[in-house]
Formats: sequence, structure tokens, C-alpha cells
Amino acid sequence: MLPDALLPVAAVANGDLWKIYEMVRRIERGHEESGETLEAAHDRLREATRSSLFDLREAMRRDLGVSALSEGADRPARRSQQ
Repeated sequence: MLPDALLPVAAVANGDLWKIYEMVRRIERGHEESGETLEAAHDRLREATRSSLFDLREAMRRDLGVSALSEGADRPARRSQQ
């Protein structure tokens, strides 16, 4: 169960992970699109960890009443969009 307040944040994280999964599946099947490599998928997963998954984790901690990560730890550095 997920509280309603977390649904939008979770939807973004889910969408990011789904796009990465689709990319990996295309690569596995030999139908990759231009620029799609396992390294590119790994980079996208790393970026998701720094952005949408971090946001989800922080929102979940706030919902539970635990101190937000940003209060005690720096947000992981984001890579510039290519």
C-alpha cells in the first residue's frame, strides 16, 4: 500500500525504471535503437538513482516521519542531460 501523497513521486520513479527496462529488453533482443547500449542503460539507471528514486526515498521518509535525507545528507550529484 502506498499513501496517495506518494503516488505521483512513485509514478515518476516507476516510469524511469520502465524506460530503462524497455531499453535493456530491446538490447537483449538485438533491436536496440540508435545510441542504446548496456552502458547507456547503466548511465540512465545511475541518473534515476540520483533523481526520481532519491525523490521517492525522501518522500517516503517524510511520510513515515523520519528525517528527510536532504537534512542529513547531500543529494547525489546529477549528471547533465545529454
